[in-house]
Amino acid sequence: MPKSVLSLTHVRITNGVQDGANITVHCKFNDDDFGVHILAFYDTYEGVFHPNIWQPTRYHCQFQWHDPVMV
Repeated sequence: MPKSVLSLTHVRITNGVQDGANITVHCKFNDDDFGVHILAFYDTYEGVFHPNIWQPTRYHCQFQWHDPVMV
């Protein structure tokens, strides 16, 4: 089935960390690496991809930020 027939999946990540810290976001979709993005307070990162109906679709993200309370 051509990709144009499948609907797109949208992922939106907004930094709402309460202390206003930047967050580092690193997302991957199957074998595609969307890279590392640094989001300031209330900044948004958006990713778009086509799910694969022939194999499992794996989309995952890692998040990191400095929490001064935990240091």
